[in-house]
Amino acid sequence: MTTVALGPAGQLPVETLRKIETIAEESKSLGISNLARRVCQWLGWKNPTGEYCVSSCVAGMRSLERRGFLKLPWDRQSRAAIATPTSSLINEDQEKSRPICGRVDKIGPIELMLVNDSKSKEAMIYKEVISRYHYLGYQRLVGAQMRYLIRCDSRWIGAIGFAASALHVADRDKHIGWSERARRAHLQEVVGNARFTIFPWVRVKNLASKVLSLVAKRIRNDWFERYGYEPLLLETYVDREKFRGTCYRGAGWIRVGKTAGRGRQDVEVKCEKSAKDIYLYPLNSQWQRRLCREPLRRRSLALQQPNQSTSTDCEVEWVEQELVDVDLGDKRRGERLIQLVKDFYRKPQASILDACNGVVAKVKAAYKLINNKAVSMEKILTPHYSSTVERMREQKIVLAVQDTVTLNYASRPDAEGLGYIGTTVDGAQGYLAHDTLVLTPEGLPLGLIDVQAWARDNAEFGKKKAQYSTPIEGKESIKWLKSFEAASEAQRLLPDTTVVSVGDREGDVYELFLLAESRRDNAKLLIRAKTDRSVLLAKKKQHLWEALRSIPMAGTETIQVPRRSARSATKAQPTRTARLGIRYCDLELLPPQQCKCERKNIRITAILAEELDPPQDVKEPLEWMLLTTMPVASFEEALEKVQYYRTRFGIEVYHKVLKSGCKVEERQHHHIEGLQNALALDMIVGWRIMYLTMLGRVIPDMPCDVVFEADEWRALYGFVNKTTELPDQPPTLAQATLMVAKLGGFLGRKCDGAPGVKTMWKGMTRLEDITEAFRVFYSGASP
Repeated sequence: MTTVALGPAGQLPVETLRKIETIAEESKSLGISNLARRVCQWLGWKNPTGEYCVSSCVAGMRSLERRGFLKLPWDRQSRAAIATPTSSLINEDQEKSRPICGRVDKIGPIELMLVNDSKSKEAMIYKEVISRYHYLGYQRLVGAQMRYLIRCDSRWIGAIGFAASALHVADRDKHIGWSERARRAHLQEVVGNARFTIFPWVRVKNLASKVLSLVAKRIRNDWFERYGYEPLLLETYVDREKFRGTCYRGAGWIRVGKTAGRGRQDVEVKCEKSAKDIYLYPLNSQWQRRLCREPLRRRSLALQQPNQSTSTDCEVEWVEQELVDVDLGDKRRGERLIQLVKDFYRKPQASILDACNGVVAKVKAAYKLINNKAVSMEKILTPHYSSTVERMREQKIVLAVQDTVTLNYASRPDAEGLGYIGTTVDGAQGYLAHDTLVLTPEGLPLGLIDVQAWARDNAEFGKKKAQYSTPIEGKESIKWLKSFEAASEAQRLLPDTTVVSVGDREGDVYELFLLAESRRDNAKLLIRAKTDRSVLLAKKKQHLWEALRSIPMAGTETIQVPRRSARSATKAQPTRTARLGIRYCDLELLPPQQCKCERKNIRITAILAEELDPPQDVKEPLEWMLLTTMPVASFEEALEKVQYYRTRFGIEVYHKVLKSGCKVEERQHHHIEGLQNALALDMIVGWRIMYLTMLGRVIPDMPCDVVFEADEWRALYGFVNKTTELPDQPPTLAQATLMVAKLGGFLGRKCDGAPGVKTMWKGMTRLEDITEAFRVFYSGASP
């Protein structure tokens, strides 16, 4: 299907463009703005405040019109010339008669007045100030904007305005280091200082730098209140023929290069204007990482359409559907990757040699692909991320659960790039992976949306670092923020789905809560608390646990605690019943005293679930202190959040699948890059195995042919039931899952419960051989 790009909204099919033309032609009285609102409703295109992006859609449709993709019946209206106000609101002669001079700290308090209403008196004053005293004159600001009047002792002394940043500036983009996709996604978080002027009769040294510092402190909050997100970077352009930029350097702005001398409307690249110095001012310590992060990709609309052909020859296996838009730089690499994932899936516990059935050519091709420098974990998983987003689209609520798994490669001591993973530098070597698995509230895994993998530097072992004085960028804790950003990107792609980022106690990081409230369209956050933080409850400073236990219990709930196997430090515990007491309240988290980030109170909801009257033989009663950005107004809503956290255990099961089912720690490669690429393949396979296991529990009555091929379920049915008489209709998904589990050793007794992932991956391995035999000896069966 042919598609056309329409800005951040994604891609539009040509059929949709024709629909827009038809509506516009039939209802000319509708107007282009009302038509744009309808288009935004079709696309679910909203800004962080939840409003439709009408003006951006109008600009997008006009752009498509210029490029010849769209015909609209409305002519483009030219903007009227901006006239200077007829009546002056500033008495220049009177102001000049009493000039302001002296030191910046002696002239009185300097205030910034935000101009909100464009028809207010302050807006007229701002317009007059810029028109009369700025060398470029007044001009309507482009896109999102913020305007301030500057006042000192009840006297206006100047004005400053901010608007959308420039689309392309070579030196700026080089300094930021972002890719084209990242620039398109995050350009709105860069704000341009479009106008700044101070009256000529105000002669105060360092005044301009002082104003710039005051603006930098408040523009993030003002921008958030108006547009629903905080900017990360300020930019401005200084004409060196007229100014030296001293005030910007004095306020901490950084000069990063020069412009090419082109204006915004210089479409013919004549470069007739003077080159200007580029100055940038970061508003956040993580500005560069956040601006350079590439957003999740959406699968193209053409790949989302169901196959209309009824021919069985056109059926596509799940691997091809999952990785349909893989891009490894060469089409043959993509085809080889798809085949290799199929081989891994058929024999998840096998080595590459066994998975390729001992075929030398396939084994060589597999190792060549995995160790290819042009192939990376990110490139392998990118199409899977896109497929996961499409599965998320069908859900109302999804849980983006994040956790870290340690991978021990003691069997590969000679592998390059590994680092310590234990308490000694000479001990076990390996690396860590922090993944984000998307689960439904029922526990059905939909796939991954983020994976980070890294090895620790052995040279840094034993060197103590200041835990609180080191910025978050220098700690491994940054992994929690990156995962949350991936969940937030998915949230912005799926406005009708609520995405909740869930983490365990290690994720109790103040910077994570700070990031969560930086945009209104971010994902929600649900973290189990580890630190007994200082909080404000009813304007009284307390500690977290003390505050929650001081309020009445909202209710109780009885849950089943699953059995726990024996570990090195704990004994095995059988399944038991626990009664939880639930408390919840809204409070404010106070910033840690030694944090190196922005310091402000963060409003959040805390939920305390404590086990009441635990058995005497239980050494660790259940106690979960949960912190969430989701609203909690009743006991039922608090209980719902507790259930979300209980679903987090699904990622532990997934890690078990990777280690025990896919044998990721037994892969044989000489470099960490090869080990990580192999891990990416196993992650896709491990997700699929877990998906099939849980699917039989969530939707047991669905026909099994939604996940099993015709030959697979026929071979499965005939082998398990020892019959050659095959049914015309496929068994249910629950029945097929039970049969596969029995192949893996599951007994299926009443006391055994539902089959687990271990018997499923063993059964899937046997099913592959059974299906091959079925195809050979029962080839006459109808497909």
